[in-house]
Amino acid sequence: MVVCRTDPCGIICIALTYSAVAYADYVVVRWILLPTLSESLWCALNAVLFNTIIFLMVMAHCRAVFSDPGVVPLPRNSLDFSDMHSGPKIKLPSAQKEDWTVCTRCETYRPSRDRKSVV
Repeated sequence: MVVCRTDPCGIICIALTYSAVAYADYVVVRWILLPTLSESLWCALNAVLFNTIIFLMVMAHCRAVFSDPGVVPLPRNSLDFSDMHSGPKIKLPSAQKEDWTVCTRCETYRPSRDRKSVV
């Protein structure tokens, strides 16, 4: 699922990143490969290999930039955290023991391994 936010800073950063990659491709092919290996088959092989790596890098970056990061799924069984700030800790049966806690900042369910609000 493609997610596009109209963030001016993010759009400028993406434009700068892709222009730097395009300039690097121009420099490598025009000023490094063609003057030194123009009569050799290695020039074409290196140019194709370099452009393949750039293509894969741009595709991976596009997938990372335009994909939805997702959310932490809610637990399957209902957990009651109404007494989370007071009272003794209650041991849950093994069927409910999934180590879910409540975030102290945003008060949403989270697994115990989640460190979003700690950092």
